[in-house]
Amino acid sequence: MLTVRGSAALDPAKKHFQWDARAAGEDNLDWVRRQLVALGHSPKGPKATWLLLVGGTGIYDFRLKVAQSHLRHDMTPSHWSHAALISTVNTRTGTSRLLETSLEPQEGFEMPSTFNGVQGATLDRYADPERYPNIALIRVPVDPDLWRGDLENQKSILAQFAEQRVAIDVPSLILEWLAFVWGAGAAGNPILNGHGIPSAAVIESLIGAAGYDLCPGLDSAASSPEAFWQTAKWWQASVEALNLEPLQTRYYLYGHDPADAAATPPTRKRPAAKRGAAAKKAATAKKAASGTPDVSDLIRTPAPPLFRQASQLTQELFRRQ
Repeated sequence: MLTVRGSAALDPAKKHFQWDARAAGEDNLDWVRRQLVALGHSPKGPKATWLLLVGGTGIYDFRLKVAQSHLRHDMTPSHWSHAALISTVNTRTGTSRLLETSLEPQEGFEMPSTFNGVQGATLDRYADPERYPNIALIRVPVDPDLWRGDLENQKSILAQFAEQRVAIDVPSLILEWLAFVWGAGAAGNPILNGHGIPSAAVIESLIGAAGYDLCPGLDSAASSPEAFWQTAKWWQASVEALNLEPLQTRYYLYGHDPADAAATPPTRKRPAAKRGAAAKKAATAKKAASGTPDVSDLIRTPAPPLFRQASQLTQELFRRQ
């Protein structure tokens, strides 16, 4: 059984969690570039880890979205199918380096066990807004050197994770999720067994080892892009209450403008009913012209003999009880 703790927050923390639509003619790279500036990215500024969420339109994406519906109270598919870390932000946004574990890797799987399923890619693979209409950028207040840099003659958290399969056996996780996506054999939804989506499981392990909990609402290891989304949306008030720096999120969901959702739908005014003898005469004339009997006429229509007998028998039985 999958155990999920709900946040006590009544509303998302709006100052940390904001919608920003793609402008006309803007692709995902342009959008990410704007959000990096808005969220304070600067080579000389405070260091942070950048977490990217995307929701694609392919069959792999669809299967992963549906699998995560068990993490949502309304049981609807997730908006998200993949998560990645922007490990290096370059001036040319599309060449920025990604750290990910995709079920559709850019260069193929080769031998996943060599690096425990960790893959490298560039941000331009997610540039197409038609292929990836949903997108979010989350600023995680963790210095990336804590998980990717060598410290005091010790290998980095990333290097240790890639060389050892003790914490998470990512190749086995990839195989389990591929079987589910492909519908191979009797493979069920791995997330119900507490087996997270590989892209998110790797990220949670790295960031968790650096001291930040990205999935406070989960008791199990069922990491997923949806779990990151729920943390960013609902758990930041609790984070601030602990005097910790919260996540900062900018997102765009295709066809889900929050302004439309918050707006009160217009009410249609019904014309005032006509009264008096003239109105009754007009209604009678309209009914006669259409040839459709009124409900009152149907009620007054004599019942067939067999129906009357059954009705009388039923009434007699009730009287005898």
